[in-house]
Amino acid sequence: MLFRCVAAIPNSGGGCIEHFYEDTPEGHASAEAFARRHDRPGMGVYDCVSPLKERRRAKSAVAEIPGLHWDIDARHVGEPKEQIIEKAREKLQSFKLLSRLTDSGRGVHVYIDFREPIEAGTPEADKAQDVLRRMAAHLGADMAPTHFAALMRRPGTDNSKEGGGPCQVMVDTGARCELSDIETYLDLVEGNGPLFVAPTSGNGKEKGPVNVEAELAAIRNGEDANVTQTRVITSLIWRATHPDDIAKQVLEITMGAAKQSKLGWDHASEEREVIGRIKSQYQSLFEKEYDTASGIPIWLPMEFHERWAAALADGKRPTLTRNGAGWHVRAYGTQEANDTEHYGEEAKHAPGSETPKDDAPKAPFILRPVAHFDPAQLPQREFLFGRHYQRRTVSGTVAPGGTGKSSEVMVEAIAMKTGRDLLGEGAKEPLRVWYHTTAKTTCLSCSAASLASASTTTSRWPRPWGTGSS
Repeated sequence: MLFRCVAAIPNSGGGCIEHFYEDTPEGHASAEAFARRHDRPGMGVYDCVSPLKERRRAKSAVAEIPGLHWDIDARHVGEPKEQIIEKAREKLQSFKLLSRLTDSGRGVHVYIDFREPIEAGTPEADKAQDVLRRMAAHLGADMAPTHFAALMRRPGTDNSKEGGGPCQVMVDTGARCELSDIETYLDLVEGNGPLFVAPTSGNGKEKGPVNVEAELAAIRNGEDANVTQTRVITSLIWRATHPDDIAKQVLEITMGAAKQSKLGWDHASEEREVIGRIKSQYQSLFEKEYDTASGIPIWLPMEFHERWAAALADGKRPTLTRNGAGWHVRAYGTQEANDTEHYGEEAKHAPGSETPKDDAPKAPFILRPVAHFDPAQLPQREFLFGRHYQRRTVSGTVAPGGTGKSSEVMVEAIAMKTGRDLLGEGAKEPLRVWYHTTAKTTCLSCSAASLASASTTTSRWPRPWGTGSS
């Protein structure tokens, strides 16, 4: 059984509401009802690009890869949507690669479908991931969603962000191809540079995609390397490329160019220089312009989203840094104990690790004017079961001992797990439930309520849970 996911996300960022459904006509009908309910001003509705093995959205939960997808932001490439659609259609359709083009409201989504889905976790899937990122660089697309658990705006909904509009399919050719067909296309065109390039800002800091290999291959001496590496690293960060991948790509091509020019550069020394340059670009260019009120930045790789969001929830200012244990998120103002809790003992004791300082910069105190809003636009509370269990909210059942709390909670758990209306509460759909008892009867209902609510919203448990006791 495969599952699909449709999600609703506030325009301001924050909690993502996910609805998982079976890949059946009934499941798709429930997804459409979810989309209609959440398609309103201030919210965006998205589809996960791949079928899932279980009711959770993560890279490890992807079951198969039906095709490739890209998001071209018209604001970043400096071209109108109509021109992007026409140019992408002309380029890809001539090679019989284009399946669909979707107007996302503020940009264009490009889709290429495979003749047969690729099974996740196979060498072919790894190759598809590489092609996905290569094509994103060629198109000048956003690198953040270049993975197979990504969310893309759902056609038929509205993009209510500033400058947005209806999300609708503009071109649907129905074409399907093999992964090797896309590789052949890239081999022919990659040397020509990106199809869409962001304009250079007035301060000379080019944030849009650049032809990375062409830029780095032009290195001839140390001075040129410094300038070129900075420009390329900035571009790769903007695409949300993982810093390890940035270092590997920049170092590999730099050393190849140095060897060809017989410069005799030392690999270890150059690696230190590249890593230092990546850290510097994150902190001096991107984080300097970052406002914590804007949520997770678009240039942050997905692997760091969870810890970044946790730091924001704690009122801290997160930063991306590196020590002997690798790249990790660190929040300004935390003590060593907090660093150990968030990042593990290996980060604390790793060679070359950075020791948090008591005088580290604190999160800024920002005064913001009150913005008037229409209360009617506030999202409705999403109840999972009756009017008691609410998504992302801890609820409890309180009563004197011996009055039936435990029995009621067990029946509620069974009703939520099976999706059957056993108590007249109007069960909606089967949910994932963890029923956990404690030695104290007074804690039973609160534990069951909070854990049931958490498991159905975060879907972070490694396997579906039924009811039981411990």
